[in-house]
Amino acid sequence: VLNRAMRTVTGTLMATPTPWLPVLSNIAPPEIRRKEALLREFNKIVSNPELPVMCDLPQQDSRLKSRKPSLRTASQLIEENFTPNANWASSWESFDGRNKFLISDPTKAAGGLEIPRKEWVLLN
Repeated sequence: VLNRAMRTVTGTLMATPTPWLPVLSNIAPPEIRRKEALLREFNKIVSNPELPVMCDLPQQDSRLKSRKPSLRTASQLIEENFTPNANWASSWESFDGRNKFLISDPTKAAGGLEIPRKEWVLLN
């Protein structure tokens, strides 16, 4: 669903490789946006100690190791000093697709985003 929305935003065809969609639409990839949203919610929870969920925080280690509780994931992201733009740039560096050399920094808007949509779709 998210990739389909990015295809609509950019006006690209189905043949466009999925890693190019966030770059062309200048929207972070879904997995990075999910991590960013998780950290935002975790920081809200931690900053308000009167919330009922605070009773569950110490019990996060009692789950099975096969489970990936979001609180543990958020703690790991904080320990790793997660930043969305740096994470996106590193994932772009590991991408070895065609024409990767055209974009050096995926977090910056691709050239041509200021032109009208009709011409943008025609060019893509």
